[in-house]
Amino acid sequence: MRYTLGMRVGTKGFAGVLALMLATVALAADPPRPVGLVEAVANAPAAKLSRFDYLYAGTTVDLRPAGALTVAWFDNCVVETFTGGQVRLEKARARVTGGKAERRMRPCPTSAVKLAPSRTEAGVAIKRVTPFAEGQWREITVRAERPTFVWPAGSEASVVVSFLDANPKMPVWRGTSTASSLTYAGPRLAPGAPYEVRVERAGAPVLTAVFSIDPALAVEDGSAAEVVPLGL
Repeated sequence: MRYTLGMRVGTKGFAGVLALMLATVALAADPPRPVGLVEAVANAPAAKLSRFDYLYAGTTVDLRPAGALTVAWFDNCVVETFTGGQVRLEKARARVTGGKAERRMRPCPTSAVKLAPSRTEAGVAIKRVTPFAEGQWREITVRAERPTFVWPAGSEASVVVSFLDANPKMPVWRGTSTASSLTYAGPRLAPGAPYEVRVERAGAPVLTAVFSIDPALAVEDGSAAEVVPLGL
């Protein structure tokens, strides 16, 4: 299996990438999809949240009396910071009781290439020649040289990162995590090259994602620049 770099077709913002992934057809029996990601949380022990935790619709977060929570929403270009009170999360917004919220737009550039919904390539920043039909190749591009992989909470996970531009694909790093995230700690990843991250947990489906590194990616610091999400 060989992957060849081709022309750059533009970049999508973190929210745009994940909105397309979340738009994948889901059956009623599928597990709930997260609506956002914790970018920061402080002074809120009752919230029982950590940085890079997934957030789900219907969850109430207790920030009383003066806690703070910053959320990167998955289906728009909004980053929202909540201070104090209680926050009820919905699909792309939240209801705040007894606290305040501050919303800001994150740069969310879109590709100049227009694709029909059925042929959308979620997260593609680099056009590749692949053995897959157009629309089946999904790739997330981040700026960080050592990205953080995030997945739904569960049991201890085994994480394997493999180089895809090899036949067969070549593992370059393995790690384990008792949390729901892990930061890459292996050898330097080649900018622009395709990599696969594979997460295995006891009793849970195997999760995979394809990603690449672009040091010039035009996104601000935070989850958009460093997170590779799985299980969406």
